[in-house]
Amino acid sequence: MRLYLVKHHNKILSLLDQAFVSFLNFGSIFILSKLVDKDIFSDFVVAYSYSVFLFLFTSLFISSPVLIFFSKKWIRFGKSYLKINITLNIVITFFISQILFYFLKEQVQTIEFYNFFFLCLGISLYDLIKKFCYSIKRGLIKFGLISSVILNLLFFGLIFLNRDYLSVSLIFDIYGYSFLLITLLLLVIVYRHEFLKSENIVHFKVSLKFFKLVLQNHYKYAKWLILGGVFFWMYTQGIYILANYFNFSDDHIGKFKLIQSMTGIFAILTITIENYYKPIFSIQNNLNKFLADSYRKNFKKILLLFLIALPMGLLFYNYVYAEKFGDGYLIFSLMILVQFFLVSIKPLSVALKSKEITRAIFFGHLLAALTMLITFMILKNYIGNYVLLISYFLANCVFCGCIIYSFLITHIKNIK
Repeated sequence: MRLYLVKHHNKILSLLDQAFVSFLNFGSIFILSKLVDKDIFSDFVVAYSYSVFLFLFTSLFISSPVLIFFSKKWIRFGKSYLKINITLNIVITFFISQILFYFLKEQVQTIEFYNFFFLCLGISLYDLIKKFCYSIKRGLIKFGLISSVILNLLFFGLIFLNRDYLSVSLIFDIYGYSFLLITLLLLVIVYRHEFLKSENIVHFKVSLKFFKLVLQNHYKYAKWLILGGVFFWMYTQGIYILANYFNFSDDHIGKFKLIQSMTGIFAILTITIENYYKPIFSIQNNLNKFLADSYRKNFKKILLLFLIALPMGLLFYNYVYAEKFGDGYLIFSLMILVQFFLVSIKPLSVALKSKEITRAIFFGHLLAALTMLITFMILKNYIGNYVLLISYFLANCVFCGCIIYSFLITHIKNIK
């Protein structure tokens, strides 16, 4: 009974934690779209899309594997594992951000490298430390939630204090400094946790060998996910860079990003499922039965949630944003449908990842990106701005279909 209560308690804390993180991610879009001019908001959307690419890379290669390997392989060497991942994160973020900034500067001239780098570093390090909180548990999920609350207060407080002076570079600075400060505070708590203090001292030669072992295991696990992540970025974020390149209006780019963020609030569910269930799935013996029970208990609740969200979301958009960005009925309705598909197939993709069957996810993202690109290039001269919506919708449908096919037909025999 006590174990059940602890698990239930952690699940609630995880959901609340992700709600606050998502509130920052999506709430910032809502607020910035109201506070700044359309041209500044459009430039911010394009610049932020580049940072999402880097975040996906570090998340897939560094932080997400922590949820698998900490419990499965290196629970006795948590402190060393933490140090190695932080080092990898900083080095990779620095070098990739320089490459990305070269292209970003061609499209957004009002931003400097340090603005971009600190935002990328802050967000990626925060994600990494939070993954350790979810892996270790033992009271750390509570501190993760507290850090998310403080992060929201700090970020939005700085935004409102500087609301009359906001530019793309200042917005990026606020992101970077907020995330880095809270990350440092959370890191101190995690590093001084009693569970990590009990770790035996590891000699330098062993640590060097351990570093290589971590790198090899993360690469083996993440190589298909990283490649898939590149294509995922293409059809979810790269589409804004493509639209900017073909001179789509700032109005439509801003409206599309705004509605994507509004409906993207359901990422609270998908990320919570990933963070909470991946460590459990990785050591689960009867995974098929576990998944079937989860769908039987939760699917009707999820469906009802989306049916309520559709009219409420439309009312909110029409009341707050319609005057500035225009009608959004079609975009919002199809975006909600996309989110319903993504939440529905998330347990299947988590199951594939937890059993290290990741090639299927790569091919799903690849086919989705190709669908987006082909649809965009063929229809952009015929249906105008709505090509963003159609190409995005079809790409996500293709991805969901690939995951369902891969689980039921190709890989179900490998999941015991």
